[in-house]
Amino acid sequence: MPLVRIQNYKTDTKTVINKFGEASQETANSKATIARERNHADFGIGITGVSGPVEVEGKPPGQIYIALSSKGELREFQMRVPSRRLTIKRRGTNTAITELIKMIG
Repeated sequence: MPLVRIQNYKTDTKTVINKFGEASQETANSKATIARERNHADFGIGITGVSGPVEVEGKPPGQIYIALSSKGELREFQMRVPSRRLTIKRRGTNTAITELIKMIG
């Protein structure tokens, strides 16, 4: 099994997305938990949000939701990055990795 697996679990989180929206903390939480469980991993990361340039589901561009899942623990993070699409994605990814390192730590 690979050390790192990147996968989109959008179809697996369809019920959560229909209830709370694509860009929501609940969707990030669901993605993180599903990623961990489906890959029999110690940790899972879920990231979703609005990378711009316009509002989505009433959420402004730059709104990011991050979740880290481990057995028995789920950590949630929200941030707003007012910048370009690529910067928003990089900031979200970097924050998720930094927080995962702290969680493992």
